[in-house]
Amino acid sequence: MASSSQPNKQADDLLAAQKLLRATLDSSMDMIQVFEAVRNQQGQIVDFTWILNNHAAEKIYGDVVGKSLLQHQPGVVEEGIFEAFKHAVETGQPQQYEKHYVHEQFDGWFHQSVVRLNDGVATTTTDITSRKKAEQQLRESKTLLQDVIDAPRIGMAVYRAVRNDEGDIVDFLHEYINRASIQMLGGEDFTGRLFTAHGDNAVVQLPQFIDVICSGQANGYVREAQFRGRKVWFAITNTSLGEDRLVHTWEDVTERKQAEAEILRLNDEIARKATDKYYTIFNSIDAGFVIHEMIRDESGRSIDFRLMEVNPTFTRQTGLGTDTVGMRASEFLHNLEQFWIDTFDRVARSGIPEQVEDYNQATNRWYNVHISRVGGQDRQVAVLFEDMTERKQRETGRELLMNIAQDLGQLTDEAQIIRSVGTRLAAHLGITCYHYVDIDEDRDQVTVRHFWHANEVPPLLGTHPLRAFVSPAALTAWRAGMPTIINDIEREVPDGTPEAAVLKAGAAAQQISAFIATGLSHEGKWKAYFAIADSRPREWTAVEIELVQEVAGQLLPRIERVRAEEALRQSQKRFESIANLVPDLLWDSQPDGSTNWYNQRWLEYTGQRLEEAIGYGWTDAIHPDDRDGSAQRYAQAVAASTSLRQEHRIRRHDGSYRWFAVNATPLKDETGQVVSMYGAATDIHESKRLEATLRETDRRKDEFLAMLAHELRNPMATLRSGLTLLDLTTTDETTRPTVAMMERQIDHLVRMVDDLLDVGRISRGKIELHKERVNFVELVQQAVASCQPLFAQGKKLHLQVPPAPIELDGDATRLTQIVTNLLTNSARYTGEQGQIWLSLEHNAGRPDHPEAILRVRDNGIGIAADHLSAIFELFVQVDNSTARSRGGWAWA
Repeated sequence: MASSSQPNKQADDLLAAQKLLRATLDSSMDMIQVFEAVRNQQGQIVDFTWILNNHAAEKIYGDVVGKSLLQHQPGVVEEGIFEAFKHAVETGQPQQYEKHYVHEQFDGWFHQSVVRLNDGVATTTTDITSRKKAEQQLRESKTLLQDVIDAPRIGMAVYRAVRNDEGDIVDFLHEYINRASIQMLGGEDFTGRLFTAHGDNAVVQLPQFIDVICSGQANGYVREAQFRGRKVWFAITNTSLGEDRLVHTWEDVTERKQAEAEILRLNDEIARKATDKYYTIFNSIDAGFVIHEMIRDESGRSIDFRLMEVNPTFTRQTGLGTDTVGMRASEFLHNLEQFWIDTFDRVARSGIPEQVEDYNQATNRWYNVHISRVGGQDRQVAVLFEDMTERKQRETGRELLMNIAQDLGQLTDEAQIIRSVGTRLAAHLGITCYHYVDIDEDRDQVTVRHFWHANEVPPLLGTHPLRAFVSPAALTAWRAGMPTIINDIEREVPDGTPEAAVLKAGAAAQQISAFIATGLSHEGKWKAYFAIADSRPREWTAVEIELVQEVAGQLLPRIERVRAEEALRQSQKRFESIANLVPDLLWDSQPDGSTNWYNQRWLEYTGQRLEEAIGYGWTDAIHPDDRDGSAQRYAQAVAASTSLRQEHRIRRHDGSYRWFAVNATPLKDETGQVVSMYGAATDIHESKRLEATLRETDRRKDEFLAMLAHELRNPMATLRSGLTLLDLTTTDETTRPTVAMMERQIDHLVRMVDDLLDVGRISRGKIELHKERVNFVELVQQAVASCQPLFAQGKKLHLQVPPAPIELDGDATRLTQIVTNLLTNSARYTGEQGQIWLSLEHNAGRPDHPEAILRVRDNGIGIAADHLSAIFELFVQVDNSTARSRGGWAWA
C-alpha cells in the first residue's frame, strides 16, 4: 500500500505546484508569455508559436496558444523584437529593451525582458506608457524652468542639498543652470555635478548655502575671488525654494568694485588735500556721495547725523536737494531708521570701513553702501552708495514670475488664477487695484470679469461701453505692441474731449490715479486686457512695467486656455446629459477598439461599472458567438474609414442577451485617418423575434400551399380522365357542350394549382426560369388560341401583332402564362359584349436596347388609381361591386 500511494502523492504535489505556478503567473499585472521556436528544414528559426499566456496577456491577445506569432503580430519584425527572440534562443543571452510599439491593437511604450526557455523564449512585458508620458511632462517642465532661469543676464542656478547618513548637509548638487552661468564658466555645463566641483570658491560659500536651507531666510553678499585666472568681485544672492533647494544668483561686479575702490582712494585724497580736483571728482562720479557728521547726546550716544556735503548724484538718486546740507537727517527723513545711525557711528568710532546692502525705508530704495571714516576725528563718515533698487526689483521680479508660473501650471479655475496673480502683484508692487476685462470691439463694449480694490469703491463688474474703459490711444498702443502707462491721470490725460471726461470721471470714482494696462489680441481683434492701478500718482519704473508685461504675457493666454477647457467641459456635460436621455447605448472608442466613454444607458443595461467597461471591457458584454465577427467588422470599418452597420447580442445585467443594431461613425483628422469611432446600439430584440415568427409563419404557409396543390392534382387528374372518357363515349350531342365546359373548368383549376405552386416557389426563391431563344409573336398567338373559349359568348378580341418574328431570350412557358393571365383577367372583368385589344410592337429605336412592347386594354371595370401601385404584389385583390356581383375577386 505504501509503495502504490507514494506515486499518487507525487502526482498530487506536482499538480498543486503547477496550479500554484499558474496562479502566480496570473497574479502578475505584467504580460508573461512563452513561445516555442518554429524552424525550417535547415534548422533556421522562421517563426514562434505561443505555448503559454498568463491572464494579463490573455486579456490583450485572447486565446492565441498554438498560433503563429508573425501572423498575429507582424509588427515584431519591423520593431526588431523577432530578431531579439532569435538572438536569445541562439545565444542564450537575455534581452531587455523598451519599445514604442504602434502596431496591431497597440499604441504605447512597453518594457520587455526575454530569456531562453528550452528551444524558445519566455517574455515579461510591462506597459510603461504612463511612465513615459510622465517623463515627457517632466522634461517639458524642466525646459520651461530652464527658459525662465535663462532669461536673466546674470548667472543663476538651482541647487539641491546633499546630506550624509546623519542628515547633515555636506554639499549641493547642480539641478539647473542658466545660459549666462554657462557662458561665464567658459561654456562648461555643471548640471548634475556637485557645487564643490568649482573648487575653493564653492567651499567657502557652503556655510551661506547651508544657512539658507536651515533658516529659510535669503542672504546676499559681495565676495572677492580668483576666477579663471583673474581677480574678480561677485554680488551673490541665495534664496530658499523649499524642499532642500535654493536658487543662487551671481553677478560680476568687478568693474563697479574697481570704480568704488578708486573712488574711496580719491576720497581719502580729497579729504587730505581738499583741492579743486577733489571737488571735480566729487561732483562727477557716478555714485552718490555724502559726508555725515554724527550728533551725539550728553552720554555720547549717537542720536542723529548732519549732512555736511553731497554730490549731484546723491541728489539725483535720493531726490533730496542741496538744501539738506547742514540739516539733521531727522528733519527731512521722518522715518529715519536707527540702523543707519548705529552703522555710521560704529564706523566713525572704529575707523573700520563697512559695506552694507540694505533697503532704506526713508527713500524707498535699495542701496549698496560703502562707509569709511574721514578726517582725524571720530565724528565724520564718508558714504559712497549705489542705487541697486532696479537690480533688486529684477531679482524679486524673477522670483515672482517663477511663483506665478507655478500657480498658472497648477490652477485651473479662472477666478482663482486672477486672484492668485493679482494678490502676488499687489503685495509685490504695493498697488491698490487690479482688474481683468474682456473686450468686444464688434459690439463696442467691455465686460469686467474680475476686479479688486483695496478701498471701498463702487463695483465695476459687468458690461460697459468700450470708450468708458479703453481710450483710442490705448488701443493704438496695444496694436503697436506697447502697454498703456499713466503716471498721473489728471496731469497726463488732456481735458476737452468727451472721452477724456468719461475716463477721468471713472478713474475718480474708482480712486485710480496711475495705472499700467496691457492687451491681448487674437486674429486681429483685441480680446482682453489686464491692468494694475494705484490710488496715488506714481512714476512707474521700467522694471515694474516690464514685470507687468511679462505677467500679462503669461496670464492672458492662460485665461484663454482655461476658458476653452471650461467650454469643452461644459460641452461634454451637455453632450453626456443629452446622451443619457436617449434609449440607445452610446460609446466613444479608439481605432484599436478600446473605449473611452459610455452613456449611462450602457452602464444601466449591462450592469457594468465605468471602470469595468472602458478599455476592452465592452467585449465581456458581447455574446461569445458574436464577439470575433463584431471585432473583425469593426477593424474593417476603421481600415476603410467607413461607417459600420452590424447586429449582435449584448448581455443585460440579469444575464440574458438581447439583439441590438450597432451603428458606428468614424471621426477623421485632417489627413483622413480615423481617430475615434462614435457608436450607438439600438435594441431590435422584439423586431428580431417578430421577424423569426413571420418567417416561421411564411414557411408554414408555403408548405400548406405546396401540400394543397399536390393533394388537388390527384382528384383533378381523375376528373380530367373521366371527362375525356365521357367525351369519347357519349353520343348525345346535347351533353357535349356541358362536357366541354367542364373540361375548360378543369383546365382552369389545373392552372390555378400551378399558380399556387409558383407562388410557393417564388416566396422561397426557388422558381427557375428556363431561358431559350423564342419567337415572342408565336408565343402571343399560342396564348390567344388557348383563351379563345373566353371570347365565345359575345366578347371580342382585337389582335394586332407584327408579321415579322420578334426573337428574344426568355422562358416560353412563363411568357405564355403572363399573356394568358392578362387576357383571362380582361375577359373576366369586361361585360358580355366587352372589347379587348392586344397589341405587340417591336421598338428598335435604340439599337443597343431594342424592346418588345405588349399592351392589353379592355373596356371593363378597370382598376382604381389608388390600387395601381400594388398590382405586382402577391395575393393583392381589388374589391369592387362588379366583381362581387359575379361571385369572385379581381386579382391584380
